[in-house]
Amino acid sequence: MLKNLFIVICFCFMIQGCATSNFAKSSNPVRVQQEFIRTSPLNWGGTKIFRIGSIEFGYLPVYENDQTFTVDPGEDVVVSVWYYANRDRVDQMFYQTDLVDLRATLRPNGNYQVQSDYKDTTVKFKLVDLDTGKPVATSGETEIILRRGGTPQ
Repeated sequence: MLKNLFIVICFCFMIQGCATSNFAKSSNPVRVQQEFIRTSPLNWGGTKIFRIGSIEFGYLPVYENDQTFTVDPGEDVVVSVWYYANRDRVDQMFYQTDLVDLRATLRPNGNYQVQSDYKDTTVKFKLVDLDTGKPVATSGETEIILRRGGTPQ
């Protein structure tokens, strides 16, 4: 029985690894990385990307560390993000924020990461150009809520 369970779990991880993260059509795509860390099955969290421009990933069940999405460059691109974490192992309750929009020009062949400054009850999001180390968009303080289920309201 345990062997079958192990096989099913391994298969689920393989399927997640097969999901595409390349949505670019141009020859000079942009890479945008999440800041999300899973240290164990019950200890994980960080900033997840919900949408970049007109590509909506939704509340992905994939919990890859620092997953990267490849998209086309553009001006005034909206990157929608949210914080999602399992901090205290509260049964079916997760720390999260509502969606927050960051607007930025994503330059051709650019490399970006969504980073966050976390406090106990709030978080500030920023989109950082990894080539310069400078933020290209920032948010205000956003409340972190302990909420049932896995998606913001």
